[in-house]
Amino acid sequence: MLDFINPAMRKWLGIALLVIVADHLTKFWVSSML
Repeated sequence: MLDFINPAMRKWLGIALLVIVADHLTKFWVSSML
């Protein structure tokens, strides 16, 4: 199973994780500013 996660997959997973975290932080920041 771990062999399936090659460097390319790991890069895309990292990007997806960053997008999700940034989205949550943006929503939290906007709600705290209002």
